[in-house]
Amino acid sequence: MIDERSQVGAGTAVRVTLPIQPPDAGTAGPGAVWRRRGCDEPGIAVALQMSKISAGITEKRIIREPGMPATVARATLLIVDDQPENLAVLGGLLQHHYAVLVASSGAGALAVATRQPTPDLILLDLMMPEMDGYAVLNALRENPVTRDIPVLLLAERWDAGDEEYALSLGAVDYLVKPVRSAVVLARVRNQLDVRRARAILRDHPLSRHGRTVGSPDLQAHGSLFDDLTGLPNRNLLKDRLAHAIAQPRHPDAVLAVLTIEPDRFQSVNETLGREAGDCVITELAARLAAHVHPADTLARVEGDEFVLVADIARVELASVLAQAIIAAMARPLVVAGRELTLGASIGIALFPKDGERGDDLLRCAVSAMHKARAEGGGRSHLYATDMDSRALERLEMEGELRRAIGNGELLLHYQPQLRLRTGRIVGAEALVRWQHPTRGLVPPATFIPLAEDTGLIMPLGAWVLRQACLQNKAWQDAGLARIRVAVNLSARQFESQDMLALVAAALKESGLDPACLELELTESAVMKDAEAFIRTTRQFKARSVSLSIDDFGTGFSSLSYLRRFEFNHLKIDQSFIQDINRDPDNAMIALAVISLAHNLRMSVIAEGVESVAQLAFLRARGCDEMQGDLFSRPLPAAEFAALLGSGRALELPADPALPARTLLLVDDEAGILASLQRLFRREGYTVLAASNGAEALDLLAMHVVQVIISDAHLPVMDGSELLAKVRALYPDTVRMMLSGYTDLQAVTRAVNSGELYQFITKPWNDVKLVEAVRAGFRYHESRRAATHGVIQQFVPDGIQAVP
Repeated sequence: MIDERSQVGAGTAVRVTLPIQPPDAGTAGPGAVWRRRGCDEPGIAVALQMSKISAGITEKRIIREPGMPATVARATLLIVDDQPENLAVLGGLLQHHYAVLVASSGAGALAVATRQPTPDLILLDLMMPEMDGYAVLNALRENPVTRDIPVLLLAERWDAGDEEYALSLGAVDYLVKPVRSAVVLARVRNQLDVRRARAILRDHPLSRHGRTVGSPDLQAHGSLFDDLTGLPNRNLLKDRLAHAIAQPRHPDAVLAVLTIEPDRFQSVNETLGREAGDCVITELAARLAAHVHPADTLARVEGDEFVLVADIARVELASVLAQAIIAAMARPLVVAGRELTLGASIGIALFPKDGERGDDLLRCAVSAMHKARAEGGGRSHLYATDMDSRALERLEMEGELRRAIGNGELLLHYQPQLRLRTGRIVGAEALVRWQHPTRGLVPPATFIPLAEDTGLIMPLGAWVLRQACLQNKAWQDAGLARIRVAVNLSARQFESQDMLALVAAALKESGLDPACLELELTESAVMKDAEAFIRTTRQFKARSVSLSIDDFGTGFSSLSYLRRFEFNHLKIDQSFIQDINRDPDNAMIALAVISLAHNLRMSVIAEGVESVAQLAFLRARGCDEMQGDLFSRPLPAAEFAALLGSGRALELPADPALPARTLLLVDDEAGILASLQRLFRREGYTVLAASNGAEALDLLAMHVVQVIISDAHLPVMDGSELLAKVRALYPDTVRMMLSGYTDLQAVTRAVNSGELYQFITKPWNDVKLVEAVRAGFRYHESRRAATHGVIQQFVPDGIQAVP
């Protein structure tokens, strides 16, 4: 502060020029001006006239410069402190918003407070000589003239007893020095709002008709602040917005109304609980407050919706402000021990372009915010007039979709998935369709994003899961081939619902074998909470439910996480398949995905295969399965059943380069051999069977066998001895052991002698056993490729027991 005072006597007038600084401004010199957000023109410069009066009182009065709005000086504050430097700091902070009076003693404060017009608010130091803050507060409350003036007490340190005593005497707030500028401004402004609201309520028509301020009607009307954040609520926002609209402003300046909603907040409440949600709202409110200037209004209107009303020097700065807020909201935050990243969607409406009333501006800002969210969130949108018609159409469609879920308007189509070694159907993807009574068949791209945004994806997804399970079981009961059906899961479902319980209920109701169900998720959904997802995938795998990553290559998966996921399949996104035989980049990406999946013991499904050239390219490079219009478009359930019953298979071109796959099964129990033969013939392998070690060695001498599975307990020659001989005679053959007993000695002997690739326990899980054998063949082929100079390698994770 620059003080131009010289030594003066009583009644001497001194002119002092104080720098006017907003909370985030730097140090200013004499005659400094306060500049509005983004404005190159001087805002308000205030000179304070100080005159010495009796009882140690110094009075500061606002001197308005030409053109300065009268509303700036409408509220009067009294600052009471015996330390001149404290008076200077608070006075310098508050003087550009209010008329400021100061007093350096308790007696002086009482003298000023009783003069007309009385102050609108008093900031009172607690520790003063002769008459402390408690005594001053008590005297103020006993005087009818001053009893209703709100008093904020300032203390050197926090003490629970002092705070309770101060509030019991009638203080409205208790602040501890040093106080932050933003906090002081907010507390002062809030208390002045409350005082103003009370004055409005005294003149409310309900009061004049004999009702008191405490009546239910007035309690609802008089609720001005949000209990959780302390921000203004909708009632106070409307009042402030109307006031802001009425203010004069520079021709280039605009009043901006920003509606702000965090993305994905609903999942926080649903998964972590309301208390965690409250913590998130409080933290986001604090982040937003950092972007609020003293003349702005930040309000929480409901739930997770905030509104910011700000004077902007130029139109283009509204989007700049919105982007700064989005960046702040996107910073990670830790709640309940979890790191969350939410982001935000912001809609912007401008006065007077988008409306001349507060309600119109708020409605336009909300429409623009919905547009930002519909485009994926994490962005802002300025309001445009066509948004209203789109918003109405969206609202109408939401109601229709809500009814469609219960009215039987939804149906499932099924697209076949085929093994590329056999061309046979091994699965199907269930795809939801909406048969609207007047719109016809509504594309999924139209209603699925709407369901995601509105939360309807939960009942919609549950319906798809239940219906797909029931349909697959019905096909099996009708004698059709046993296949798996894949159901797409939304990220929001996985975040907000107990998917383990939901899947268990669908399987129980339908009676479907869990091995015949597959759940598909996009990789971006998987990565939202990777650790939680890892735990869930392990639980699904323990229940024999298959999992796949859909649209792989389009998200941002971490490979360090991917190797820990319990997935069965990776699906290559169709965008990489379209030109796979013509575009080297697409080809390299697809080949990398195939290699990655195989090394992680997963199968690969290519979706969107539409040409024979694409099929041949993928098949020659080891892709396991495909789906696409080359074989069949998605079909209604009845048509798919007819296709499945016909036995039709994909016509595969001859491929001499495709390696042969011969599997040798060795077990002395005829029933087990027959069951294994049925299982693996569906895979397109040449399957050989032997009931003892001698027969197995004879078959190996007559056939090239890539993989052998032997029971541990065989007559004459046990499994360990047989596999040891196989290793010596046919070192390239991949060796696996199957046993109903965890014979530690036999397994240890086999492992130590290097005879065993994998140990599998009886009774086996079909899905896991099939995947283990597929991995064995791929391992054999990758070793052969390596010996021929091809850069392709598969290194197993070591000996694993597969239950």
